[in-house]
Amino acid sequence: EPIAAMLRPDRRIARMTQYLDLKDFAGWPKKRRGDLKRATGAGFAIRAATPNDLASLYDIYVENCLEVGIPQKPRAYFELTLALSIGAASKPWQPPLWLAIEHQGAVAGGLLAMRGAATASYAIPIARATLRPLQPIAGLIDAAVEKCRDGGIRYWNFESSPSADDPVFKYKERWGALRSDYELQILYPNGAERLSALTPDWLRQEYPFYFVCPYEDLKSQR
Repeated sequence: EPIAAMLRPDRRIARMTQYLDLKDFAGWPKKRRGDLKRATGAGFAIRAATPNDLASLYDIYVENCLEVGIPQKPRAYFELTLALSIGAASKPWQPPLWLAIEHQGAVAGGLLAMRGAATASYAIPIARATLRPLQPIAGLIDAAVEKCRDGGIRYWNFESSPSADDPVFKYKERWGALRSDYELQILYPNGAERLSALTPDWLRQEYPFYFVCPYEDLKSQR
């Protein structure tokens, strides 16, 4: 509330995130251990991703986005985070963590986690759709959490989900993730009324890689 009083935001949006406290982490729930056993039996190999994996990782990412109909981050985002992941970072920050998972010698997926002083945020988990039943994402999450914990990270942030009823929320909950509520506070420099002149098509054209505001909240949509 003190921040809201100072900012005087035009919009306040309630959100939630899910997280693990790695300090008290005692192991994965039984079902997740079963998934990890399946991933191990499938013969996956997990390693640090490199810029040489860019084409494969981005191809899998686009495939996954098209499958569920979500906007795509630009290829340059992958290029930069992959480059940063192999560089040094001054403490208390750590470089992004990029892992790749291979199956029969080919890249089958990957996971990006952004690391700060105490928290790692689960950013991009991807896997070939045909291999998903073998649980490559489970293997990647396990490896990433272990690496982050070894590096002194306290919290693993699973990031937000649309709602508590959403399958994504349920998936993270099955990893033992706890819920924490937070709020987005948005101030429009040109005034909230400026939105009445904007359309979703214009926003998509001008800001193809950004969520400027929820499209359904635009006045021109009502």
